[in-house]
Amino acid sequence: MTNLYIIEKKYNINLPLLYKQEYMCNFNNLNKNLVLSKDEKFFIKFLDVENILNILNDNFDLLGYDIIPFAQTEYDDYICFFYENTRYNPKIIFFAYDLSIINKEDAIFYLYNSFNEFFLNQK
Repeated sequence: MTNLYIIEKKYNINLPLLYKQEYMCNFNNLNKNLVLSKDEKFFIKFLDVENILNILNDNFDLLGYDIIPFAQTEYDDYICFFYENTRYNPKIIFFAYDLSIINKEDAIFYLYNSFNEFFLNQK
């Protein structure tokens, strides 16, 4: 968890415990299809700490301190923790990168209320 601690410290957040556990134990097996609905699926690739930090540094003007990507879709959009009004219990959002260039609010699509809910729905 040491590497993830860098993100927590830099952005003053707490990553969900289940995410940290899965990251440490099963990171190489986490790439999968993200099911949004019966008809909507995306392949997502989970990001390692180095990629997360690079994305945050390169896109700070779009992501700020509230949006922390943890997976990338096949279309270069992101699945993110959204720390709106909290530093401890983030919601899970789909962040449409192209839409964010025009208007950040239009790029945020709520998926789940927690990482636990996200994780349970992907099995």
